[in-house]
Amino acid sequence: MDQYDLLILIITRIRPRSLDKLTDSQIDTPFGNALEKIVNLIQRKVYDNYFFSLDKYEFRVRLLLHLNNMFIRINNSINIRNPQLDKIKNDYPFIYDISIFIADLILKETQIQLSEDEIAYIAMHIGVEIEEQKSLLNRINVLIMNPFPLIQHNLFKSRLNSILNDQLQILDFIYDPEDINKYSNVDLLISTSKINHNLSIPWIEISDYLTINDSIIIKKSMMRSLINVFKIISLLN
Repeated sequence: MDQYDLLILIITRIRPRSLDKLTDSQIDTPFGNALEKIVNLIQRKVYDNYFFSLDKYEFRVRLLLHLNNMFIRINNSINIRNPQLDKIKNDYPFIYDISIFIADLILKETQIQLSEDEIAYIAMHIGVEIEEQKSLLNRINVLIMNPFPLIQHNLFKSRLNSILNDQLQILDFIYDPEDINKYSNVDLLISTSKINHNLSIPWIEISDYLTINDSIIIKKSMMRSLINVFKIISLLN
């Protein structure tokens, strides 16, 4: 491998530290909107065929970065070996099958045939996402509505998580019930004030100070939400 090949390989293995702060437009890519269209297609088709969502923003950014670097390697004829290839194929056939499906989508869109090693690297991203989603299975997706200034949100969030042992996945803080429509997969709304709207999701009212009684109210609502989640999962299995 010459110095140019080595430089390309190093560049395409670099990852930024703060993926959650990146947007699609901030990802420097020579492939323009074509890369975003491929990722949009992958997200849609994987869900349609496997009923598995790849819509989480952090995953989208990771996939955009990976595919960008992959295409740079391919355009420069840089081949990399994946030492986990055989293990992924043998031990995780479902994940590898999704990755072959993704490789086929890429082939149809770009006329680029991916090697098994590149397919296995995509499988590793899929595997990480599956594990992350499994870890969130027992957690409730929550929106919090209160009039606190932004600076107090982290304090309230830390207090809530410490009381409930990180069983909540706090999606965001909102100020208006109408803002619920901006989010998907919300299980519960926690509000520090009375809500005079008809909501499509369960909601509870607690005090600003998170008392013991508040924690009991939240836990009861969480249990009801979890029971509904497990009922859905049992229907899918």
